[in-house]
Amino acid sequence: MRPDRTQVERALERAEIDREAVSDIRLRWYGQTSMLLARIRPVVRLLGVSDNGLETAATDAVRLSKWLTDEIRQWCSEELLAAARESYDDFEMGFRARQVLGENAELPQWNEALRALGGEYVPVKNDRAMDQAKRHLEGAVRSLRAFARHVAVTDASICREDDQAKLFSEISAVHERLEMDAEWSDRWWEVPFRAVVDALRARYEGILAVKPYLDVFEGAESIDELNSVLERREVTLETDPLAVARRNWRHLNRVVRSLWELYEDWLMMEEADRPVRKVPEITLDASMFLRVWSKEDLLTQAKDRVEDQVFLAVVTDCKTIAEMRKTIGPRPRRPQGPKDAHKTITIAGMEYHIGGAETHSALLGRLQDLPVPTESAPGPRPSPPDAIGPRSRSGGEAIRRGGKTSHLYGSPHLPELVGIVGEMHAFRFLQSKFDIDEHAWVSEFRTKVLPLREGETDETSDSHGYDFRFTHDRKTWCVEVKATTEDGTSFDLSSGEIAAASRIAPRKDERWRILRVRRALSEQPECDWLPNPFDPVAGHLLRLRQGSMTVEYTLSQDVEDEPLAVTVVEDLKITVLRKAGTRVGKASS
Repeated sequence: MRPDRTQVERALERAEIDREAVSDIRLRWYGQTSMLLARIRPVVRLLGVSDNGLETAATDAVRLSKWLTDEIRQWCSEELLAAARESYDDFEMGFRARQVLGENAELPQWNEALRALGGEYVPVKNDRAMDQAKRHLEGAVRSLRAFARHVAVTDASICREDDQAKLFSEISAVHERLEMDAEWSDRWWEVPFRAVVDALRARYEGILAVKPYLDVFEGAESIDELNSVLERREVTLETDPLAVARRNWRHLNRVVRSLWELYEDWLMMEEADRPVRKVPEITLDASMFLRVWSKEDLLTQAKDRVEDQVFLAVVTDCKTIAEMRKTIGPRPRRPQGPKDAHKTITIAGMEYHIGGAETHSALLGRLQDLPVPTESAPGPRPSPPDAIGPRSRSGGEAIRRGGKTSHLYGSPHLPELVGIVGEMHAFRFLQSKFDIDEHAWVSEFRTKVLPLREGETDETSDSHGYDFRFTHDRKTWCVEVKATTEDGTSFDLSSGEIAAASRIAPRKDERWRILRVRRALSEQPECDWLPNPFDPVAGHLLRLRQGSMTVEYTLSQDVEDEPLAVTVVEDLKITVLRKAGTRVGKASS
């Protein structure tokens, strides 16, 4: 049975061959000129050229080329034929026409030509319009935050910092909640930056304090042009308000944690008969974005979170944590019973008490003070299955298995903690490489570590099949985190993760990857980038066991001055180098 056109095109999409080979196969299957004629007709109609003689000329490639040369001046016949050969459908042909013919071949004009031809020709849509607009917005979001901060702190009618924070939040909500126009998919092959700017400007007009600044959005055709205008209006772009907020959040977590330890010690020494509530969750609020807080600001913010007025009265004149410690006296010895031993875990060289006063948010604040996890790479494919003996692990290793975490020895509280800490390290790692924010963290652990901000939609779920999702280099990246306390190179994939990995594998604009976090509880965790097991490249690096539920890989042994040829994440522009005695990871965006 002869396959139809759809089946042929699906097979070509999966084929690992170059564009010229695809064109050759199409021509051999569909005929030398029939496909070319189908692609060229809309161009002829678009340009208003009479098609007299086209049908006859299309019976021979040479005659067709001569007809195009004689009748069409706007597009070189050789290049037009090449575009027709390489175009998969009318959408791709129209996109190429726009590149050559300019605005005369914009999407509405192209669709008009398709409608006029009728028959098998139907109007096309830009199904990627929303993604294109979002990329423009993501590229401008740092500048838009700086703009919001500038308006909030320079408005002469607002003096109180609380009011400035409210205004900043109101202005930021415009770009954070901007809804893209559904009609854009019918207007442009590529949504222009101008369209996003116009949509922002229309929504800014509803904010009285922003109206004097609306002229900065006039005529901005690119992010560079917008930045130039903002700089002329003395908007500070060098320091991202989000970076300021993260710094304030990190330092405030540290000060609050220290203050809470003092408070617990004071209660113990006073033998106060009142419970100690957990360290309060520190969330990113609008006030953190406006300026870098001083040590005095941080201590004031921390004291505001203590509700015990008696304790606050004792330390009211203290300007630092050190002065508070001198005031209340040396730290008392804390009794520890046998049950507490399993609840005390060493993380990054410091004790963490499960169920204690320190929250997951505070723990992330502590981990933020560590260097970013180092990056290594997987080595060659493991030995064949029959050459592998029983797998061995060091005693006490806890590994993250699928949707849950299992442990071999040690604290029964360790499993979930390894998963949470592993995702914290993954967040720090991805943040340093690709400048993601908390919105990219979509597993349910995120809300345990970083509570949702006011007005933020909860998109977290453990059913996604991945833990992080973000856009980079015009692709959507879905990253599943697998954490272990030691150096294990085997882990399980849940059914949901397998479904997501297999679903995303054939997509051109989306990637599913594994980020293995080893030594998750140490001061020097390491990350291994691993490919989608359903990608062809995975065959060189991974082996699936037990019905494709267990994945195994090996780490490369360091060889002096030997480069490591790994292309697992070349689309993310991460290059892994190996030098004598160490692994060094480098990234660029």
